[in-house]
Amino acid sequence: MPSDSDLQPSTSQYTMTAHRREEQLEEALRTLQLITHPKPSFLTATHSKKHPLDSPLPDQKPLGPSQSSRSLISTPALEAARSSLATRREKRLKKKTTSLILPTKTRDLPHNQPEIHPNDPTAFLNRLSTFKLANYPAGKPRSLSPPNLASFGWTSVPGTKNRLKCEVCQATWVLAVPSVKAEAGWGSPSGIQLAKLGSQMRVEEHRKACPWRKRRCTPNIYSRAMRWSGGLEATTELVQIATGIEELLSDQLESMSLTKIEHPLSEADFQFLSAAVDIIKRKPSQSSPQMVSDSTLIFALFGWFAGPIPPLSPSRPASPMPSNHRLSVSTVTQVSPLKNRTISCQLCHRQIGLWSILSPSLPDTAPARPSLNMITSHRDYCPYRDNLAGFEESDYQAFDPHPPELTWKANLLLIRRLVERHQHANQAATQPNCLDNLIRTFMDTNESSFRPPSSRSDSQIWALGFVKSRLSKGVGSDIKL
Repeated sequence: MPSDSDLQPSTSQYTMTAHRREEQLEEALRTLQLITHPKPSFLTATHSKKHPLDSPLPDQKPLGPSQSSRSLISTPALEAARSSLATRREKRLKKKTTSLILPTKTRDLPHNQPEIHPNDPTAFLNRLSTFKLANYPAGKPRSLSPPNLASFGWTSVPGTKNRLKCEVCQATWVLAVPSVKAEAGWGSPSGIQLAKLGSQMRVEEHRKACPWRKRRCTPNIYSRAMRWSGGLEATTELVQIATGIEELLSDQLESMSLTKIEHPLSEADFQFLSAAVDIIKRKPSQSSPQMVSDSTLIFALFGWFAGPIPPLSPSRPASPMPSNHRLSVSTVTQVSPLKNRTISCQLCHRQIGLWSILSPSLPDTAPARPSLNMITSHRDYCPYRDNLAGFEESDYQAFDPHPPELTWKANLLLIRRLVERHQHANQAATQPNCLDNLIRTFMDTNESSFRPPSSRSDSQIWALGFVKSRLSKGVGSDIKL
């Protein structure tokens, strides 16, 4: 029976095994070195230098012909693999270098970045028109009102709730609102904090390279959007808008009656409106007298137009709203059924169906339908209803030193001044020194004229025309104009 010493391997066997493994490892390293770092041809030919790994180890047999470096380097498969590896490395290096050099602005914004026009009222109203009650409910503080957010370049995403989007940098975010269970709502401590956070996010949620981070619309771009420059223009536009509403209701008033209208106008205001309409009718440019009722004049004065809201197209920056956007007289609405006929406001985009303001002619004993309020029918931020137009009072301090006025009041003031100037001119024309009185009249009224100083007032235009007509008849030829 063999002893235990015979079963155990000897020390010499361990030494031979370790030495053989070391030889195999060195051979693998040499082969790898030849593959990754082949010797240049001129070194191979002259044998001027030798790599330490090219010499065989003391206890190693030299490589045979089949294992020579020459055969390894010149293998077609190895050359193809080496070429493919070099191509992939070059592509990865080029891509990595491009991503490192690419500026942040290019990565943040799309290549075809549209320009912004903060002073363009049409672009502002386009953004404001996206704020529907369904996707952006009412009740927000003034700092988060639709006009305020639209002035910072934000639009409301349809089909969502309180989600906003910038069409320039494509950034989106959701406005956090107080819990429904909170009694005070936005007036609670949490609501006040959320309002402050929302005010910061108006700017910070834009991407870093977005131009809306440094620019915004002035608040008077909305509060003065539908204000006319003079009384003559205001009356002309008012009559045209009222004519469109009159045509919209013409075929319905025979069998239906108009719902009672609530408005804050006095009897004196109606007299000024009637006198202004008479002035327009007496103008030679009017082909035929336009018959408008007091009801349609009220609709027009308080910002209501016939038909739906027309689509707005981008206009030039800092350009006033085109007149065709203020007029929505359309012949299509005259033949459409009653359920499709509406009157609309082009500032707050509120629409009222005619079926809600017209009722069948019923006897006096029938219950009366609810009246229609001309002011509260607008959105709560509309310039016809809110003199600040949804903005904060501090927003106007840097742009408009005078407190803004309701749009309908400003337009009514223009019409009233037009009538007063015509009345003064008519009185001055009946006196002996009519030409001096006329010149004094339009010079006095021009100082308080509600229009830009770069253009003539209505009284100047009327008085100059009157004086020229008198001079053509030989009256007052000694006066030079």
